[in-house]
Amino acid sequence: MDVKELKKAGEICKRIKKELPKRVVPGASLLEVAEWVESRIRSEGALPAFPVNISINEVAAHFTPGPGNEAKFEEGQVVKVDFGAHIDGWPVDTALTVDLGDNEELVSAAREGLAAGTTVLLERGPEATLSEIGGAIESAIRSRGFSPIVNLTGHKIDRWVLHAGLSVPNYDTGSGRPIGEGIFAIEPFATPGSGRVKNGPPSEIYRVLKVKPQRLPGPRRLLSEVSRFGTLPFCSRWVSHPEYLHFLTRSGSLHNYPLLVEVSGALVSQAENSFLVKEGKVEQLT
Repeated sequence: MDVKELKKAGEICKRIKKELPKRVVPGASLLEVAEWVESRIRSEGALPAFPVNISINEVAAHFTPGPGNEAKFEEGQVVKVDFGAHIDGWPVDTALTVDLGDNEELVSAAREGLAAGTTVLLERGPEATLSEIGGAIESAIRSRGFSPIVNLTGHKIDRWVLHAGLSVPNYDTGSGRPIGEGIFAIEPFATPGSGRVKNGPPSEIYRVLKVKPQRLPGPRRLLSEVSRFGTLPFCSRWVSHPEYLHFLTRSGSLHNYPLLVEVSGALVSQAENSFLVKEGKVEQLT
């Protein structure tokens, strides 16, 4: 594990996160904000770990603007910005919610859920159980009068892998399993709705599943191009011929990430940070 690279990626994300609320304002372009974040990551010596997610209102995750998208932020929206950086495949992941309306209580619920889960991890270290972390998150969110989204979770992170098997729940699952050592994201979502998400329409975000031989030259060239992303997600904005992405998805070479939408159509807030748990100690990376 390259701790130095992890910390550098985390510091880059911290700086960007501080500046984001000034850019997510009514009338600003979603595409310009996404490209600003990704450009900043690259200019500081890292690469985006995945396309910037800018998910609004009832959409909890996986929206990123496509090429030429003209959407602008509007008054009243609840805007989640989820982004990450990696250096040589070592990624960190973070998110915040910007309230463009009168939803500060909802935004605070996710933020306080993250704080509660963080406290448990800092105090208990690798011995913190998944149930203890999830229970603390759930209690903090419910104390605000909201529900955690139970089918979205935090996650373990590994080199070139954002979701490395172990899920960190946002509610008390009853699991006594210790979190152990490694890189972890704690990622609560809060909602006044049902507390679950469902798959919505396809997004602009993809991941390589399998490099399958392609007969047609266009898809063949695109598959060769996107292979450089390895196991990390990428988006249509990052490739030269996005018109072939659907073809490669249908052929089984690519996976498309659907939008994740709150089941009852309710607003969703999100907060997230990444942590390094190593040799019994916990360090917040983002």
